[in-house]
Amino acid sequence: IAEFRSMLVVLAGAVGFVLLIACLNVANLLLARGSEREKEMAIRAALGAGPLRLVRQLLTESVLLAGLGGVLGLLLADWGVRRLVVMFPGWTVPRMEQASMDGRVLAFTCLVMLVTGIAFGLAPALQAVRGWRQAVKTRRQRLGSVLVISQVALTLVLLTGAGLLIRSFVRLLAVDPGFRAEKVLTIPIPAPSYVTADRAGKIRQAGRYREILQRVEALPGVETTALTTVLPLGPIRANTTFRVENRPAPAPNEDFEQAQYRAVSPAYFRAMGIPLLRGRFFSESDTAQSPGVVIVNESMARHYWPGEDPIGKRLAPAEGGSGFPLSVVGVYYPYLQSLGILEGATLVVRTYTDPLPVAATVRKEIRAIQPDLPVGEIRTMERLVAESVSQPRLYTLLLGLFAAMALLLALAGHYGVMSYSVSRRTREIGIRMALGAGRPDILRHVLGPAAAMIGAGVGIGWMGAAALTRVLRSLLFEVSPTDPVVFIGTAAVLGAVALGTGYLAARKASAVDPAVALRHD
Repeated sequence: IAEFRSMLVVLAGAVGFVLLIACLNVANLLLARGSEREKEMAIRAALGAGPLRLVRQLLTESVLLAGLGGVLGLLLADWGVRRLVVMFPGWTVPRMEQASMDGRVLAFTCLVMLVTGIAFGLAPALQAVRGWRQAVKTRRQRLGSVLVISQVALTLVLLTGAGLLIRSFVRLLAVDPGFRAEKVLTIPIPAPSYVTADRAGKIRQAGRYREILQRVEALPGVETTALTTVLPLGPIRANTTFRVENRPAPAPNEDFEQAQYRAVSPAYFRAMGIPLLRGRFFSESDTAQSPGVVIVNESMARHYWPGEDPIGKRLAPAEGGSGFPLSVVGVYYPYLQSLGILEGATLVVRTYTDPLPVAATVRKEIRAIQPDLPVGEIRTMERLVAESVSQPRLYTLLLGLFAAMALLLALAGHYGVMSYSVSRRTREIGIRMALGAGRPDILRHVLGPAAAMIGAGVGIGWMGAAALTRVLRSLLFEVSPTDPVVFIGTAAVLGAVALGTGYLAARKASAVDPAVALRHD
């Protein structure tokens, strides 16, 4: 639950950032348009319109824009939610299948549209109304610069967060799971409780499981079969307490050692493609009547027998616990020595080719041996591996989409503001060119302020990212929340692309004919 809460907080924050960037973008464009409407506002005022009426008119326009954007956003959101439910079903995120557009969503969207339309349309409206009364050109330019810097900073925070998650997800996919998932089919076959109610029933069920293994392994295209109580990457709910023989028992106020375990049939390691580092695999001779044996993983061997050979070491049940001493032979119990957990298992089938075509035949063989045995959903191991990383894939995808939207919004707004600024300064540029300024001089003159704003936005964005990306710590895998590669890389990409859009506007300005520019009003 804590991981889902962190993920939802991050995604909600990302949505807020995208909304804020879009609002800043519109506010900047309204601010630029307001300067073009100074004469219109002056005429309206001369005809008797008061400042309040003018502001109300401009606010109505901004709220209308917000409403149109909100309606379009609702349509896109409805389509996007449907796609996400199909791509990431309920096992990815709790109650994901219940996600839909309802009255509460519509009411919240309407409220957001109204608030943003007023909040971010008010400043441009006031500037437009005051423009005919007093010289506010400098103040307007300063406000526009603040909006651009804020856009760049917020975009960098989102890009950095998305970059961290993408880098983390790539590292997660690169992890060796320790088994070969290709060409493996998994079939859950939990035994009914009335079948395993007593020891005799469990022994009979063990015999049926053995028959299922033999019948399925004889099918064409099947390489080997095995049983396990828990598949790799699945939740292990079986724990046991034990003590290492020839070691002092824990003090009365200390706990015994604990370990998670799973029971498997002898061919499990071969079916899953799990290599053995030393010792031997389980065999058919490891039964309920033979001495108990166990295979431990490498980390357990290093922990309890550092610098020693674990083969032949013995684990004894904790005082008052059930079970019998186990000799380390090669962390898996052989299936026939674990009658207490024969209530259910998963059949693992390794095939020579694509395993899905044999699924129906395997189900038929199981039903032929034990008709009352429920058969769960048949899935390939590759699908299970993909499902195990579905949650990080989901929030990486969503945050990446939000970051891309923020980048596009910021670049579109930056280009629009730069183009408008160039158009307003056409006469000034013509005078500079008439006085001998060349194209490089004009480019530097136009790009200089843009580069300064981008640099300021990147600096503020870095500080914001360093503070806010710590929220992602629980969602990252082998990646620091302040990873320098991501921080430098995203800043470089954003800066380069933003300067590129500024260059397009500056190049347009430098290509103006001086004679035409001097006649420009």
